[in-house]
Amino acid sequence: MIPQRVTLQNFLSFGKKEEITFTDDEPLWCICGPNGVGKSAIFDAITYCLYGEHRGGKGAGHPLIRHGENGFSVSFEFRLHDAEYRIARNRPRSGQPTQSVEVRTTSGDWRTIENLNAVADVNAWVVSTLGIGSESFKASVMLRQGEANNVVEASGSERHKILSKVIGLERFETLSESIVGELRDKKAKHKALKDQIDVKRIVTQDQLDAAEAARTSAEGECETAEAAKAAAARRVTDAERWAELQADIATVERELAEAEERSRHADEIHRKHERATELEQVLPPLERWLNVGKEISKNETVLAALQPDLATAELACTEAEQRSQDAKTRKSLDEVLTTLERQLTLAKESERLAGMLAKFPNDLAEQFQSATHRLENARVAERAAGDTRTQTRTHRQRAESEAERLAKVEVGVKCSRCGKIVDAEHADQERRTAAEEVERWLLEFRAAELRHRSAEEEFSAAKTGFEHIQKQWNEREQIHGLWKANLQNLQTLGINESLAELRLKRNETLARRDALPAGTSDAEAKFAQAGKRFDELKQRSTELTMAAAALQASRKAIADGLNERYHATSTNEYRTMHSEAERLRAENVAGQYRELLGDIQRKQDRLDRVQQLRTKAAEIPADARITVQEARRLESEAAALVKHARQRLDAAMAESSKLRSDAEAYAKLQTEIVVAETEERLHDKLNKLLGRGGLQRELMREAEEEIVRHADGIVRNLSNGDLSIELNPSEKKENEALVLQVRRAESPDPIPVEYLSGSQKFRVAISIALAIGRFATGQTRPLESVIIDEGFGSLDKDGLEATAQELKRLKNYLKRIILVSHQDDFIEHFPATIRLKPGENGTVVDANHVA
Repeated sequence: MIPQRVTLQNFLSFGKKEEITFTDDEPLWCICGPNGVGKSAIFDAITYCLYGEHRGGKGAGHPLIRHGENGFSVSFEFRLHDAEYRIARNRPRSGQPTQSVEVRTTSGDWRTIENLNAVADVNAWVVSTLGIGSESFKASVMLRQGEANNVVEASGSERHKILSKVIGLERFETLSESIVGELRDKKAKHKALKDQIDVKRIVTQDQLDAAEAARTSAEGECETAEAAKAAAARRVTDAERWAELQADIATVERELAEAEERSRHADEIHRKHERATELEQVLPPLERWLNVGKEISKNETVLAALQPDLATAELACTEAEQRSQDAKTRKSLDEVLTTLERQLTLAKESERLAGMLAKFPNDLAEQFQSATHRLENARVAERAAGDTRTQTRTHRQRAESEAERLAKVEVGVKCSRCGKIVDAEHADQERRTAAEEVERWLLEFRAAELRHRSAEEEFSAAKTGFEHIQKQWNEREQIHGLWKANLQNLQTLGINESLAELRLKRNETLARRDALPAGTSDAEAKFAQAGKRFDELKQRSTELTMAAAALQASRKAIADGLNERYHATSTNEYRTMHSEAERLRAENVAGQYRELLGDIQRKQDRLDRVQQLRTKAAEIPADARITVQEARRLESEAAALVKHARQRLDAAMAESSKLRSDAEAYAKLQTEIVVAETEERLHDKLNKLLGRGGLQRELMREAEEEIVRHADGIVRNLSNGDLSIELNPSEKKENEALVLQVRRAESPDPIPVEYLSGSQKFRVAISIALAIGRFATGQTRPLESVIIDEGFGSLDKDGLEATAQELKRLKNYLKRIILVSHQDDFIEHFPATIRLKPGENGTVVDANHVA
């Protein structure tokens, strides 16, 4: 990664847009300028573009916005693997930040790389493209101000973390951690399986054989019990059939005995049957005959009682009709009177309005028109006088201004009026002329002001007169409008009579209404009610008359079908006959008669039936010739035996299945334990090979040795052979790296780094950082750059000289070296410098130049 250009706008001390460009003709660049001018801000911009970080960490970028501005924008261009990239980030004070990544095309234009819009996407692309994260970048590429000694002063474990990121050990650590987790799971699984098998029951083959024999025995007992249960069920069916046959035999024998009893009373049954038949035929029509007679008598009584009420209702209906007609006539006359009163009111209002109109002057219209003309003329005159007054005042003011200007004119200047040179006489003449102009326009203004005042008074008088006439005119127009509207209403109502004629017509109508008898408001309702009552009674009379005719016809029809000897039967006689029929019906005379008729032909059938039933009963097995209750009791006992046998069979089958399942589970666990033990052993071996004590340690040691080898050569050059660096193997631990010791030329014994002076520590720190950078250039993604920010303050003159020479030699290994310093003695060693200086609108970048 080779830096090429950094662009800053409103970023920290930078205001307007500034560019810092590093050309390829010189690898070593020095950025210089006074303290506080923003040298370190350039590197904040680089880390912010790459990783979204700055000296304050990964927090919000608002503190980077220049004071008073609404946001900043920064971009960083660099070359990697023959490709040029540009990363830009913009941070507004309010709203969401934006970022983009571009690549330069073969034509020289910039093309945006798609799907790199979010912060996380850009950060991930940078790590993936450069091959290092922000921490590794700061350890191997950028040495920030005050952080140069961090690598040598850090603990061994902290250097281990830094070096791990540089050499990409994180992926092996992640893989190792994953294997450790898997190993933990495998151990836990192995232990869990062993715990399970410890509590499992061991099943022998003898136990399995015994369980199988018990199951076979239980199956035999169950089959025997099932057969007994089936036999018991058949016995219940036979017992039920035996009970049915015995009941049928008893029924047929009882029927034979009853037939024999009926044959002894045959004559009596015949006589009672004839009497019952006669009563069944006579009683229904006789009952209807008696009931119709009662209805005819009742109808005649009701019809006779209805006639007086019908006559009274008819008379009341006639009287109510007359009262209703009078009430209608009175109501009609009331409506006519209401209309006449409204017409009289309109006629009176018309006469009143006509009288009010007569009070106004006949020439009021001419007076109103004259007042209007006068007011308009006065208004025009007042406006004209006002305009004249304004014009004369303007001319007066201009004359006064000109007089004041001429009063100050000096002799010898050019006259603004005639263009001649002004002398004393000319000046006096111009002043007199100006004074005369002022006097003339003052008189004109006063005269115009008098005319305007007179015009205002005339306009005020005209306005007062107009308002007086206008008030009368408005009143007349309002009354005239009401009068015309009233006449229109009279015409709409068709009124052509005079007021006297309307009054006469009203009095005549009032007399006609008062001549009518005083009616009630409900006369019409009472007439309707009386009519309804009369109609109801008349309808009832008609219905009774028609019902009487129907009853007579019905009585005649009944008489035609009833023997005449029953026509004179009384109600008591009917009741006696009805009781006799009920008694014969209760004795079932009809049934006895039918049984008597069928006994002769059914006797042989019944004898044959008894014989057939006894033959079927003889077919029933002897053990089933018991009661149904007893057969069902025996069936229940057989069912209980079956249930017990099945329970024994289920228990035997469950025990056999349980033993087989336990045996299979035990064998499965044994297999799983063998597999788990193998997996645990393999993961343990992988953990040891890939852990910190295995591959990671070897990678770390190889990196350490190469970095220290590079650093030793660099520090020897920086110290003119006074210092050398080597690893301290006696202090090395698994989680530590770059545990160093230093040798002095005058002393053969090595010393720890912490015992060095400040300048010596810095030389060692620079050597380690440059060695890390050089080591990184040999990786898949070479960085090829190093940035050192203000790290030379602790060096003396000789140290600065040696450091400068060593940095120049590093140009053979690195393609871009960027230094920051404010020490002139140090800066003068480098040909390519970029100077920063404060400006009115922030830091200004002086033109890049080669000294």
